[in-house]
Amino acid sequence: MKEQLQLNRYGCVDIRAGVPETGLHLEKLPLPEAALQAAGIVSGEALVKFLPGKRNRWKPQFDGWVIERNWEQKFADHQVAVDNVLARIEEEAQRGEAQETGRDEEQQSQRSEAAKKGAETRKKNRILGQTPYGQLLLTLESAQQASGTAKSRAANGLRYRDYKRLDGSEYSRANYHRSRCARDNDYRAKAATLRQACELAQQAEIPFGWQPDPANSQVPWVVYFDLPTGQVSFHARSRGEGPEYEGQWDEVEDGSADRIQAAIREVLSD
Repeated sequence: MKEQLQLNRYGCVDIRAGVPETGLHLEKLPLPEAALQAAGIVSGEALVKFLPGKRNRWKPQFDGWVIERNWEQKFADHQVAVDNVLARIEEEAQRGEAQETGRDEEQQSQRSEAAKKGAETRKKNRILGQTPYGQLLLTLESAQQASGTAKSRAANGLRYRDYKRLDGSEYSRANYHRSRCARDNDYRAKAATLRQACELAQQAEIPFGWQPDPANSQVPWVVYFDLPTGQVSFHARSRGEGPEYEGQWDEVEDGSADRIQAAIREVLSD
C-alpha cells in the first residue's frame, strides 16, 4: 500500500526522510491554495530540516511545496468549484487594486491640494509683505488665528473640576495643565502680534486705538483697527502702545476674521 500524503500538525509536509510516493516536490504551487483546497488537493510547505534557534528552540526550514501527485486529475474533477474560487480571487484582487488606486489618487489629490495651498500662501505673503498695510493684514490674520486656537483649547475657560467631567482618565490633571499651558502660549503669541500690529497701523496710517472694557475683568482692554472693510477688534489683558480709540464698538460680534480676509482679498485682487 502506497504511503499517503499527509500534513503534520503544523500544516506542512515532512520530507526529511524523503518525498512521499503520492507527492510531488515543487518550487511553487501551480494554483492558489484556496483553489487547491476547493478541489480537495492536499498541499503544504516542504519541511527539509530544523536549525538551532534562540533560547534552545529549533527553527523549521522549508524548501518549496509538496502537492498530491494526482492533483491534475482532482483539478479536472472539480473544475467548476476551482473556477469559482479563482474567479473570486481575481475579483478580490481587482477590488484591492481599485481601492489601492483610489487611495493613491486621494493621496495625490491631497498632496496636490497642499502644494497649491502652499504656493498660494507664499504668493500672498510675498505680495502683502511689500507694504506696511499688507504687513498689517498678515499680522492681524496671525493674531486672529492665535486667538481662535486659544479659544479652541479643551481647558479654555474651565476650572479643573469642570474639565474632569470631560476627561475622566487618570491623566486628566496633566492633560488639563498641558491644555492651559498651550492656551497661554497662544495668548502670548496673540499679544506679541498685536504689539506689532499697532506699530504697522501707525506706518500704514490706519486708524486704531485702545479702549477699556469694564465688563471683562480678565481681558479688560480692547484694541480697534479701522480697516477699509470694517472695524476689527481684539481683547487684551493689558493696554499696549497707541492712542485712545475715538470711535465705538460697532456691535458686530465675531466679524473681525471675515473683515481681515476681505481686506486681504482686496489687496490681492489689485
